[in-house]
Amino acid sequence: MSRPLILMYHAFGARDDASDPHRLFVAPDDFGRQLDTVLRLGLRPLTMDSYLAGLRGGSWPRKSVLITIDDGYVNTLDLAL
Repeated sequence: MSRPLILMYHAFGARDDASDPHRLFVAPDDFGRQLDTVLRLGLRPLTMDSYLAGLRGGSWPRKSVLITIDDGYVNTLDLAL
C-alpha cells in the first residue's frame, strides 16, 4: 500500500535557537518554497476527509500529500495563509 507523505508544521516566523530550541518555526519564505516543491513534484494534496477515507479504505491516490498545521498559532493566519 502506498501511503501519502505527511508534512507537519507547527508555527511560522523567524526565531533564534534560544526561543525555538526544537526548531518548530518555519520562515514564511521557506514554507512557500516547500509548497512550490510539492506542486513541482506533482504531489496531490489531500483534504483531511480524503485522508481518512483512504485510511478506512486502505488506499490513497498516487503521489498524495497531507499538509497539517498544528497548534493554531495566530502566525498561521498572519504568515502562512
